[in-house]
Amino acid sequence: MNNNKLGLYVHIPFCVKKCAYCDFLSFSTTDEQMRRYVDSLNCQIKNESHKYGNRTVDTVFFGGGTPTRLPVVMLIEIMDNIFSGYNVSDDAEITLECNPGTVNRDGLKALRQAGFNRISMGIQSFIDSELVSLGRIHDANRGGACFNDARKAGFENINIDLMSGIPGQTMSTFEKTLKKACNLGPEHISAYSLIIEEGTEFYNLYKDEPPVDEDTDREIYAFTKQFLGDYGYERYEISNYSKPGFRSRHNLKYWNLDDYLGLGLGASSLIGRDRLKVTDNMQEYLEALDFSSITRLEEHLSKKDMMSEYMFLGLRKCDGISRSDFLRRFGNYPEKVYSGVFEKYSAEYFSVTGDRISLNDRGLDICNVIFAEFL
Repeated sequence: MNNNKLGLYVHIPFCVKKCAYCDFLSFSTTDEQMRRYVDSLNCQIKNESHKYGNRTVDTVFFGGGTPTRLPVVMLIEIMDNIFSGYNVSDDAEITLECNPGTVNRDGLKALRQAGFNRISMGIQSFIDSELVSLGRIHDANRGGACFNDARKAGFENINIDLMSGIPGQTMSTFEKTLKKACNLGPEHISAYSLIIEEGTEFYNLYKDEPPVDEDTDREIYAFTKQFLGDYGYERYEISNYSKPGFRSRHNLKYWNLDDYLGLGLGASSLIGRDRLKVTDNMQEYLEALDFSSITRLEEHLSKKDMMSEYMFLGLRKCDGISRSDFLRRFGNYPEKVYSGVFEKYSAEYFSVTGDRISLNDRGLDICNVIFAEFL
């Protein structure tokens, strides 16, 4: 951990329409509300720069919602304000989440020139019937075309989000999606299973019987690892795969328990031991003059809290945690602090290689059970 480095997360809560599975803070909007929101966001960016402007920002991530629901000129305006107020490193990873149905090649080219250097595309599937089931606004052809547009616009670091466990999906259609994705050749693939979340349209349909059972889900994960591995993608976290040198540096901040500042409606931060959260009330956010008044301390993490989060977040990574880093942060070795957990699971589910402790494939299969032991 470098105490001077900081990641920025920028939340854009707008989308064209809510997908059937989505429980993120997102909703449709008007042109007037977008303008007002960007004005408030820019004020918050400036406000927070007085506290954090001297730190080196080495990752920026625009998430949502659908950030590309905003006009390109507004995204560039926000990015310009970040460059003006913060010490953004020359090699910073600057990611923009993108829905293939909300951006074109000219827009992508302008965004690349404005400083965005990584695109994360919510493609989910290359099967039209599955996209309809999810409530996506793009079709399979548009997904591939958007990827090609991003390449031609100059993006050399592209992530594709893919989903398994979609209603009506089969192993055959999932394999077709994986193959199409690999043939496009993104640098990074996030392949995760559908989770039925309360408050979503899918919750009403599938709360009692999810489209895919746990055994099938485990089979899909094993198949995904092997398939993507054959195409040169290394699994470095439970649901994330990359070509060499293209792991998501921003997401690694979350898993490494490093500092990040959340900007925008409902955004969360971790600064030292403090978890902070901006209000998720849009009216409060738009009317705020002092953004500290609408940002609450959600939790001050004790040393015990920090240690447990370090373990269950760090063990999501396939190379696990560093014993020496744990010792530097907390003054003891993890196997001493959690001797009971390691005695219970180590022989069968953990791997120890030099300084690293990680879960093996069997451990990753039951990771949620093991993670609960650290709480």
